[in-house]
Amino acid sequence: MFELIVGFAMIGWIVKGIVRIITEADIRKQQFRFNSPPQTAVAPSSSEIQQLRAEIVQLRETTTQHAMSLQHAVERLDRRVEFLERKSIDGVDTRHQSTQQVVGR
Repeated sequence: MFELIVGFAMIGWIVKGIVRIITEADIRKQQFRFNSPPQTAVAPSSSEIQQLRAEIVQLRETTTQHAMSLQHAVERLDRRVEFLERKSIDGVDTRHQSTQQVVGR
């Protein structure tokens, strides 16, 4: 029984030490937070601004290239549709004319 009480006492002593360490760390953290100057927004450096501008220029160029490529593809498809429509209409006219010639004999 004595050993059990000593065991609980040691566990209590260990838990008390851990709680004390955590509490002291929290107090130090709070003191540091209140004593430190307020954080302000850090202004970007000129090199960072130049990098961002270069990225924007690259993005614009890429977007323009994709837009031109898409426009070219649409124009190509439009020409192809017109060609197929003409071919279809010409084929119907040719068949119609040849039918009239055979019947007209």
